[in-house]
Amino acid sequence: MDPAEIFNVSPSAYRMLRRSDVLILPTERLIRKLLSKSFQDENLKLILEKLLPEQGLMNVLFDEVKLKETQRFSAGHMFGKGSDKEGVLAKSALVFEIVCHHGGPKYVLRIDPVAGLTAQQLKDRILEVFYRIREKGEFHVSFISDNCAVIKAAYVLLGGIGKVYLSPDGHTAFLSHDYDHIYKNIRNNWITEPSKELTFSYKKNKLYCLLEGH
Repeated sequence: MDPAEIFNVSPSAYRMLRRSDVLILPTERLIRKLLSKSFQDENLKLILEKLLPEQGLMNVLFDEVKLKETQRFSAGHMFGKGSDKEGVLAKSALVFEIVCHHGGPKYVLRIDPVAGLTAQQLKDRILEVFYRIREKGEFHVSFISDNCAVIKAAYVLLGGIGKVYLSPDGHTAFLSHDYDHIYKNIRNNWITEPSKELTFSYKKNKLYCLLEGH
């Protein structure tokens, strides 16, 4: 049986077989890399083929959406486990969405149930998404998300904020944080600060507009 088929059916079973030495299997990271390079997503292909030249500038927005931890059995498969931690129920879904500039389409590229991603695991998933887009054409890609610790650490592993080289052949992408999350962090920190004031290097300012959610 193809190792990729085993992995697609059950990543947990794949890890168990690999640890048991019953079968000599490649690493999970290699399987993900090969799947990303050979993945045939006809819907994505059709959407990208119809883009106007100026719509080739696209953002990939990604974030985690909270899930209720549950498990169910359907069509011979058990659902509910995270793809990042063996045997642990998913606490959230990591979602990647393509948003094209200049009136282009939006497309949800990947929804991945996770239980607690590490920076390295997030890095691998960002690279997988990047390869899947780049194999469809010469597009300019930016990745945008919040500035939580795991995302900041993954960005460091990829080369840091700004322009980075994500493939050996010199293809680049841009890594950034969105302003909405940064403003929300400032507001939340201010709300929980006893004096309701934040001290900046140049002035002290009561952020009433942030408290009100403006």
